[in-house]
Amino acid sequence: MKKNALMIALFTTLALSSCYEDKSTLPENSFDGVELNITEEEKIIRVGYKEQLDIVPNITKNGKADDAGLTYEWAINLFPGWSKMEYEVIGTEKELHTVLNNDVNVDSYYLRLLVTDTQHDDLQYSFLYQIFVQPSMFDGLLVADTKDEQ
Repeated sequence: MKKNALMIALFTTLALSSCYEDKSTLPENSFDGVELNITEEEKIIRVGYKEQLDIVPNITKNGKADDAGLTYEWAINLFPGWSKMEYEVIGTEKELHTVLNNDVNVDSYYLRLLVTDTQHDDLQYSFLYQIFVQPSMFDGLLVADTKDEQ
């Protein structure tokens, strides 16, 4: 009797486990995700010290220009180069319109766009821009005058 009950339990277990179909690798469950449509050259931006920086990213979700369920965070590192990657958030909208107060430097700052897809368990996508902060004037003539002519 125990042997028959054990055989029935084993057969039932095997039968139920063989009916399970793993759908995690089937193509109908995949999604394209979020993409930033930009060339490598467009990821390098030169801006003058204390001048306006405007970036309007072309972002697609699942191959369409649909940004439903997406949140944005723009952050720039505080120090130029890769030595210290401490970021300061400078925007939370899709488009970035800001004046950079970073010091002029020959090394680039890194501007990170972090896109969070709230419809897919807060899946995050990170995109980097290289920002070179340059002096507002490179060369020219400076004329100085005083009121007492000294």
